[in-house]
Amino acid sequence: MRTDKEYWDDTISRYRASKLIRSIRRINGFTLSDIAKFTKTTRQYVYNIQEINFKPSNNFIQRLKQIGGEQ
Repeated sequence: MRTDKEYWDDTISRYRASKLIRSIRRINGFTLSDIAKFTKTTRQYVYNIQEINFKPSNNFIQRLKQIGGEQ
């Protein structure tokens, strides 16, 4: 069983990924499919990250940061 800290750390990382996707979509006018193509994932995977259903991989997060202009 996870500790409370582990649970909240995981939840916060999921939220931040979701927020980054929504921000990229709003600022750049991208669709889920556009983000999926750039990150080399599926539209459904991006959707599930956006809806905080899945924990994103580190590779996915790095690619999102590249799209969003973060390094």
